[in-house]
Amino acid sequence: MLLALSPFLLVCPLFGGETSPSQEQRQLKSATPVYNFSLQLIARTVDDADPADEQFGWGLEFDGYNPRDAVGWEIGVSRTSDDTSDAGGNFEVTIQELYTGARKTWGAEGELHPYVGLGVSWVDAEADSSTSGSDDDSSFGLYGHGGAYWTLGQHFNVGADVRALIGTDIGFGDADYFQGAVVLGYSL
Repeated sequence: MLLALSPFLLVCPLFGGETSPSQEQRQLKSATPVYNFSLQLIARTVDDADPADEQFGWGLEFDGYNPRDAVGWEIGVSRTSDDTSDAGGNFEVTIQELYTGARKTWGAEGELHPYVGLGVSWVDAEADSSTSGSDDDSSFGLYGHGGAYWTLGQHFNVGADVRALIGTDIGFGDADYFQGAVVLGYSL
C-alpha cells in the first residue's frame, strides 16, 4: 500500500506550497536569537583629563538581539587610564564605566554586521597627582556608538567600534570622551 502511494508522496510537496530547505533554514536562522560576548581594546580621549587625556584600556560587552525584533540590548564595563610624568611629578587618570542601552544590529544572514547603540552610562573617575593628592568622583552620562563586526566561521567576530560619552559632571571637570576600539568576540 505504501509502495503504491510513494509516487504521490514525492510529488505532493512540489504542489503543496512547501518551502525549500534553504528557505526554511533562512527563516529558522532569522528567528534565532544572537548573543555576543566581546572584548574591546580601547584608545580613548577624555575631555578634562589633561595631561593624562590619551587613555588606553579594555572593555567587556554582552549584547543580544533577535533578527526579527526592531532593537536588541547591550551591557558592558570598561576601564582606561593614562599615567604621565613631567617636572611637576606624576599624574594618573583612570576612568571606569558601567553601561546599558538599546542596540540595533543588521546583517543577520551575512558575515558583516553593522550596528548602532544608545544608552546610559555610569562612570567613576579618579585623578591622582604626586603633588596635589588624589580626587575621585562619579557621574551618569549618555553614550552613543556604532561599528561593524565580521563573523569568521560561525562564532568568532572581529570588528571596530567608535563611541562618545556626554553629559558627565564630576568634581574636577567631566569624564566625557571619544574613543575607538578593536572588537574581538564570540557569538552564540
